[in-house]
Amino acid sequence: MSDVLLYINAGGPHGAGHFWRSYDIAEQLINHGHTPRFTGSISDEFKSIISSKFDLVYGNIDKIENIIIDAVSVTDEFQSEIIGKNKVILISPISNSYDYATHLCLREPLSNSEKAHDKKCFIDPYFAFSGCAANTKTSFQIKDRYNIGVCISGSKQYVNVSNLLSRLLTKKYVEEIKVISNEEDLIVYQEAGPIEIKRFTKNIWEFLENIDIFVTGDGIMLYEAIYRGIPTLSFCRDAHSAKNKNFADKLFINVQQNDWYNDEVFDVITDVKSIQMIIENISSAKIDKKVYNLVNTILKIIEGDY
Repeated sequence: MSDVLLYINAGGPHGAGHFWRSYDIAEQLINHGHTPRFTGSISDEFKSIISSKFDLVYGNIDKIENIIIDAVSVTDEFQSEIIGKNKVILISPISNSYDYATHLCLREPLSNSEKAHDKKCFIDPYFAFSGCAANTKTSFQIKDRYNIGVCISGSKQYVNVSNLLSRLLTKKYVEEIKVISNEEDLIVYQEAGPIEIKRFTKNIWEFLENIDIFVTGDGIMLYEAIYRGIPTLSFCRDAHSAKNKNFADKLFINVQQNDWYNDEVFDVITDVKSIQMIIENISSAKIDKKVYNLVNTILKIIEGDY
């Protein structure tokens, strides 16, 4: 079978979404007999997790013909190394360039079709659920007080997370707050008040298993929560809104940038009708049947069917 190199952005301003999605894809590739390796702009925290199971490659890649790119940006040096490769599959929903790819796996058609010229394009909104873990669903219940989970990750450079946490702590309907955070933010968030905080790990959802409502950015953690049936508020950057527009205010509550610092933004949590609508929509979406759409498309590309 094939060697496959996954180029990812992970950690720091990139957050964790690219990492978790590609890590899951790598595990699926192994199950189908392929040999995945990783490279890219990766923080030490995520390198440590990767290296426990996969090889990290920073050097000659001449013999690797299958490249998967889950990154907003790719270095000029790497772009020069992948020129002429048979299959360069771009799976990141946001990218600064599409020129180097041979195949595009996107949630939405590109607004400028010229960017997709001479490329094989696969469009499926349910690619967003790639990497979501199975058999871990919760059952939402209306309560007077809720346990809130928070993970803003890559969006923290745009969202004042300490501000959001401080405001949540003032709400009478909040019982407990649990936060997933990078190492450098732990102390800052602890100063906001009595909040339970955990670093990023592979077992994020064990830490968040008892939450009722989730607050996140616009990346993969949003879809992890949806798949678990957890009502979710997504603080969405305007520039990135297109990647999630198929599901906004249907499978999750979309918080636009001009409302981020509105003190009433969290009160939608107490709107039983809105929350119940979200839960019903998630149930009828039949996500179970679509969670592997992206990895199955990648396998068909690598194995020559597409």
